[in-house]
Amino acid sequence: MKNIFPCLLLLALLAACNNDVPKAGAIIEGKVTGFPAEDTIVASLFHYEGVSGQEIMMDTLVDGCFCFRLDSLVGSNRYSISLTKGRPNGNFPSVLCLGPKLYLEPGAKVRISGDGNHLYSAKIDSPVKEQKLRQRFIKKLSAEDRNKVEELFVEDYAVIDQIYGGTSSEAAIDSLRAVRRKIDELQDSVHYLLQEQKLRVMETEELGQFALEELSSLAYTVTHGREDLREQFNRVYDRLTEEQKQSPIGKDIANKLEVIKPVHEGEQFPDYVFKDGAGADRMLSEFSGKWVLVDYWNRGCGPCIAAMPEIKEISEGYKDVAVVSISTDNEVAWKDAQAQHGITWTSWRDPKGTDGTVRAFKDPAGIPTFVVSTRRGLLSKSQ
Repeated sequence: MKNIFPCLLLLALLAACNNDVPKAGAIIEGKVTGFPAEDTIVASLFHYEGVSGQEIMMDTLVDGCFCFRLDSLVGSNRYSISLTKGRPNGNFPSVLCLGPKLYLEPGAKVRISGDGNHLYSAKIDSPVKEQKLRQRFIKKLSAEDRNKVEELFVEDYAVIDQIYGGTSSEAAIDSLRAVRRKIDELQDSVHYLLQEQKLRVMETEELGQFALEELSSLAYTVTHGREDLREQFNRVYDRLTEEQKQSPIGKDIANKLEVIKPVHEGEQFPDYVFKDGAGADRMLSEFSGKWVLVDYWNRGCGPCIAAMPEIKEISEGYKDVAVVSISTDNEVAWKDAQAQHGITWTSWRDPKGTDGTVRAFKDPAGIPTFVVSTRRGLLSKSQ
């Protein structure tokens, strides 16, 4: 009798998941193994617009099962799942896996099953063609290398937990950072092996959305140290249709291949063209004669969001300083984030995202990046 209650919970969960799929939405069911029964594991569903993802739903696993019901799908078709475990000290949860990319369309019912620690390569049953192409692509890669990437990802986050857990001494933190550098080196070595494998798959397989997203990442890789892959990359790029090349992902690939000239301290700040909320072209020369603080950010960047109160304080307290936040999100995510975080100062968007002008100040490009321009329009500082 003592096992009846968990079974009833499981049946209730399955009943919820077995409802008819909303015509305008989707249902995602999951069954994962590999975690102790006493652990409280939370599955999170993220929706991606451009480069940034936003958590939209959460569900606590019951006997390894989770379920998400979306009554409608809005925006891009890109989602992902992550698994986390809460910690007794109440700090942010421990990340347990590298989540898989999901592609949804109205009326889809998706089932995910596999080892929770290797969710990226779990079995995913889906009627969506893009998901089927993604699964076929993944299976063509070395299982050993795939598993190693997932294991190193989890190891890295475990070290991050210790660094930011608040209980380690400075000496211990320095040691942990050294461990992270070693993990980074191992990750680079495995990714090095996978990069050639991915291009080899793309030379023969149908190029769906997942393959194009991978090709976009490889475009940056080719221009930043892996010239040995250039010929192979070009063969794959030549397979793209004109429609694919003109798609948002295709344009991302072209942007990554573009050479961005670095700007150094004391040099003239280039008059880049950004977009405002109405879609009009805007340039920093509009603030000629003022100091300008440029803040590159996007909605999925935690440190970027954490810095906003200070940015707001500067914008309100220093009238001789023009504060300009430049989003690397697409238009939908940018406008949503502006409203969510109450941005009242000047806010524009770089149409090329993280493949655009931010690369002039940080290589590899990353956010947050803060850039200061003097009254004479010279680069004073960037970080």
